[in-house]
Amino acid sequence: MPQLLSGAHLARHHHQHVLHLAGQGYFLTWIDREMEHVLDALWSSSPSRAFALHEQMSELIMNALGRHIPQVRVHACAPLPPWSPRLDQLLLPWDVRQLPGGHLNRSYAALTFHPWQGGCAVCSLNQNGRYIGAERPCGRQQTNVRKPA
Repeated sequence: MPQLLSGAHLARHHHQHVLHLAGQGYFLTWIDREMEHVLDALWSSSPSRAFALHEQMSELIMNALGRHIPQVRVHACAPLPPWSPRLDQLLLPWDVRQLPGGHLNRSYAALTFHPWQGGCAVCSLNQNGRYIGAERPCGRQQTNVRKPA
């Protein structure tokens, strides 16, 4: 499937920041709302082109994570920090919100620890170890923590 947008065009809508709060670092990467609206409109007119754009946007987010935090690529995991009002306030200047329950208010965004601090053990989606040995909300299995070489 051909690319919908050039990499340079899409890159103008991609943002990333390393943030700090109370001695803890975070990496935030996201695609702005304008591209989310473009994609939403495209689903009704051309689902195949919308899917191609969705793939481009997802790949851009994942590649940014892997470039800035190599362990994300090695372990195939970008643990989500626990929600806090202070962290949520830190994200406000970029119109990104971390919602209680662990989700972001953006379709194409990721927030994780910087530097990397480990996988499932520090991920807020793994509350109180209740996903140990079972499928997690992120779709990962505990026993599959590394991609094959």
